[in-house]
Amino acid sequence: MSQYLKKILLEIPPYIPGRSLESIKQDYHPAKVYKLASNENPLGPSPKAVKAIKKYLKNLHHHVILILDEAYREFNDEYDCLDYTTVLQTRLNVLFLRTLSKGYGLSGLRVGYLVGHSEIIADVNRVREVFNVNALALVAAEAALDDEDHLKQTIECNENGKRYLSRHLKRLGYQFQPTSTNFLFVNTNRPLPAVEDFLLRHGIIVRPMTLNGMANGYIRVSIGRQSANRAFIQAMEKMKNTIAEIETN
Repeated sequence: MSQYLKKILLEIPPYIPGRSLESIKQDYHPAKVYKLASNENPLGPSPKAVKAIKKYLKNLHHHVILILDEAYREFNDEYDCLDYTTVLQTRLNVLFLRTLSKGYGLSGLRVGYLVGHSEIIADVNRVREVFNVNALALVAAEAALDDEDHLKQTIECNENGKRYLSRHLKRLGYQFQPTSTNFLFVNTNRPLPAVEDFLLRHGIIVRPMTLNGMANGYIRVSIGRQSANRAFIQAMEKMKNTIAEIETN
């Protein structure tokens, strides 16, 4: 293996809201591999995150590998993204992770790809699992990457759904995080167990969020087709009049 993959890996701590890249760099200075994301799960891609990563790249030492997760790249505006062709012209030690699970809709096949310089890619191939992507997934991936019309339709459907959900959540008084993904991060301001149970009884499955430093009441909901979006809003409207809000001091 090359000098890159021989470096020591240190475990990065769990998500902490507001943690800066500089503070991570100072606390984990011996680390030789960092993995960052332009999308801050569960909040979604952030122009601030991209700006911070660009600044971080300028001071990135040549012996440190930086892995950038761009899972929601297809849903981002161009100015919110890093151009990997530009980055890789000057940086040998940067890798870009992409997935076909989001914009391309192949989540059940678990397929994606890695972009980087040939030297590092060759080392990754030496240590990856054999046949880690099956034949069906490869055929589907090639077809999906060639089907630009379907991708455009998916992005348009997602944008329409996002506007619909945003408009009605505002109308109902729910706070949510602006997003460039296929989901919304919503503050129900209600106890999560009661919220999850209520929505499930109305045919809605959401992801309750209980991350470090996060107040009770946050859920993540996928943006779906219009019928699913409408059902979610109807359930949220009923819930507003059924479950009492969390008392705050």
